[in-house]
Amino acid sequence: MKFGETLVLLGIFVVLPTIIVWLVSRYKKHETDKRAEIALAAIEKDSDLDLEAFFRKMNLPSRTIKEKLLDKLLWGCIFTIFGVCIYMALAVFGMVIDSVIADMFTLIRYWHRFSH
Repeated sequence: MKFGETLVLLGIFVVLPTIIVWLVSRYKKHETDKRAEIALAAIEKDSDLDLEAFFRKMNLPSRTIKEKLLDKLLWGCIFTIFGVCIYMALAVFGMVIDSVIADMFTLIRYWHRFSH
């Protein structure tokens, strides 16, 4: 392999996933720090605050299991259809390339026969 190809492969399969994980973890840490900061400020201002109710209100509403499963089903169907389309396109492309190569070899064989 060439050096450039190696760099591209390393960038795609090593650096890119590492950067994505780092960004997601940094975002989650920032979100947690902000929530803690808001909670501390609320506690400082109102000492009679019910912390359990406050944190329940502060948390994002969670989705039901049915909604999560339907989302997974939707994405699974989308990617399955996408994969089948790519497979069909590659099959058609392969047939076209195969016929072009066969025609090319036929032309080369005839050219070679008549050139001698």
